[in-house]
Amino acid sequence: MVYRILFGVILECFVNLAIGAEAANVDYEKARMKFAADPAYKPYAILGIESAMTKQAMQLWRDGDSFAALKKLDELLAIYPFSIMAHKMIGDSYESLVSPNNKPAQNAELKRLSKKYLEIAEKIITSITRGTQCSSFKDNCRVINIAEEEMVLWRLGFSKKKQSLDKHNGDSYDVLQAENGAGKKQKFVFNTSVLNADHK
Repeated sequence: MVYRILFGVILECFVNLAIGAEAANVDYEKARMKFAADPAYKPYAILGIESAMTKQAMQLWRDGDSFAALKKLDELLAIYPFSIMAHKMIGDSYESLVSPNNKPAQNAELKRLSKKYLEIAEKIITSITRGTQCSSFKDNCRVINIAEEEMVLWRLGFSKKKQSLDKHNGDSYDVLQAENGAGKKQKFVFNTSVLNADHK
């Protein structure tokens, strides 16, 4: 059935990505920085690819082709293994496939996969925030992709209102003014030096 196909495609993801079979043991901050240090890393090209492929996956899902949607996200992770959005979308997708019409073993596997990918999304976000609120130059959050800024704000319950560029101790920063649903305003400071390196 379709589940066997889905599992076969997606379960191979982390083997192909060479991140490691045990995601819990990955130091995502070090892994992200190592990935971004490669001279071949093109952050703005990756941003465009991530945006295009997640939109394509969403359209495929809306069209009822869950297999093609998940395969598209798997392809994105093969290019950019630290896409928070892709991990979240895969996790949410597996959760949505849980159904009373499935066999118990199928639902158990879908829930396991959903938890796995959602936990990876959380771990990547945590590797960016490192326990801070990203609210000053002292507790800034270092990003390797502009999309990481949006995902951190989303996770903390804020939406961007204004943005400015700044320099501090030789590093480049995005300084965002954001607001949450309760009207609380907060400044977010993201170190974007990686984005301004020679490998744009």
